[in-house]
Amino acid sequence: MFSGVGNTLLDTVAMDTIPSKWHGMYFGITSMLSNTFIGFSMFFTGLALEWFNPRLVGMFGGIMYIAFGSLFLMWSLKYSVDQEKVKLAQKAL
Repeated sequence: MFSGVGNTLLDTVAMDTIPSKWHGMYFGITSMLSNTFIGFSMFFTGLALEWFNPRLVGMFGGIMYIAFGSLFLMWSLKYSVDQEKVKLAQKAL
């Protein structure tokens, strides 16, 4: 549930910030990267389940999810949406 809400908020900010002529490229690249990482994650999880207990693999996955989410939150807090919008608008011209 929280991942879906987070993705919706991120997409909304991206659509508001990125010039409309770049929306297709941005969402295409993010979908490609997302699906690629999901595939790698599924493959390596399958390998890990051959050697480790499913609860341990799940705990490691949860810890990684929280860690990367925290890093993304700290990274995103240093940006101002209005300043980024101005920078992208200048590059688009």
